[in-house]
Amino acid sequence: MITKFIRKIIFFTIPILIILSPPVLILFGTGENYLDSEKLNSSEKSIIGYAYNQNNYRHLKWSKLNISPKFRVISLGSSRVLQFRENMFNASFYNAGYTISSIADFKPFLESISNAKYPEYLILGLDQWMFNENWDDLQGGNFIRDWESSFKKYPSIGTIKKVYSDLLNRKYSFNIIRNKRGITKIGLNAILNGNGLRSDGSMLYGNIIEKLLNGDTDLGDYNYLDTFERIDNGNRRFQYGSNLNIEAKKELELFLNFCASNDIKVIAFLPPFADKVIEKMKKKGKYDYISKIHSEISPIFQKYDYEIFDFSSVTSCKSDDTETIDGFHGGEVTYLKILLKMIEQNSVVNRVVKADLKSDLISIQNRYLVYEY
Repeated sequence: MITKFIRKIIFFTIPILIILSPPVLILFGTGENYLDSEKLNSSEKSIIGYAYNQNNYRHLKWSKLNISPKFRVISLGSSRVLQFRENMFNASFYNAGYTISSIADFKPFLESISNAKYPEYLILGLDQWMFNENWDDLQGGNFIRDWESSFKKYPSIGTIKKVYSDLLNRKYSFNIIRNKRGITKIGLNAILNGNGLRSDGSMLYGNIIEKLLNGDTDLGDYNYLDTFERIDNGNRRFQYGSNLNIEAKKELELFLNFCASNDIKVIAFLPPFADKVIEKMKKKGKYDYISKIHSEISPIFQKYDYEIFDFSSVTSCKSDDTETIDGFHGGEVTYLKILLKMIEQNSVVNRVVKADLKSDLISIQNRYLVYEY
């Protein structure tokens, strides 16, 4: 009787195992799934790039801050702060970009980590659309604050289906599991495209930079076409707006007050758009709120003796469109120039950046990358 029951289990289990084996081999062999976040965060000189699990980045950043010794300097914001590198600083640094969507996320994010791990210096990226109520009215709890629980070690059924689809469409093969690499690459996006997080939390846009350098027209935002489409349609963070959201200003003050109470020095900036994108928005005539941000939030920063810089136009930091990744992301060279411009204006960031930071511009890898890794 028991033997018959076991046979039935085996009879039904074997087909399932056969079906699951190919995607499991891919996901396990590449590190897309099945690795613990603690192990990932302990990887030295690695690139972690997910194709199906990008929400894992949020948890990895949160976990890194909690398990590591205190970093003196942290950059915090959306993907638009990801180009700051530890190489740029003479103090311990971590890039916590890609964790923030709404201006209402900043305070809860810091509150979610141990106060013993709060930085002395916080470089704060304030996306312009955070102040546009037509993008985020701060009324409905639009964003899920899931830093602690966003990590997926095991694949979902949806992920299994995507692997099968990508295998059938020949986006990759089982050869990627055997791919030998100098720098440890974890995750499908890292292995296939060289895209992913470095160990300092910054983002490497591997194949995207290669395509930019080669003038590849297959890029999603080639000549800013995708960004221009957003402006024409007034969507995907480029919603139209005339005035600043009052609630956003209140959230900002709450956060700055929190930082002041915890002896955190704040150096904030409005991240750069490509100049052609700025021109397009001006011609559209529906983005008046952007030109009002700096003047309206500056008094809040002055109240706490904090700094706010307006780098909305990429040329404001002596960079240009040839150094942008897309319409609203500058490259590593641009962000080095942002720090240099802050120093020129006597920012307190001068206390923690490299003394010879300017010399790094002489030995850049290309117009997007400053450092080799």
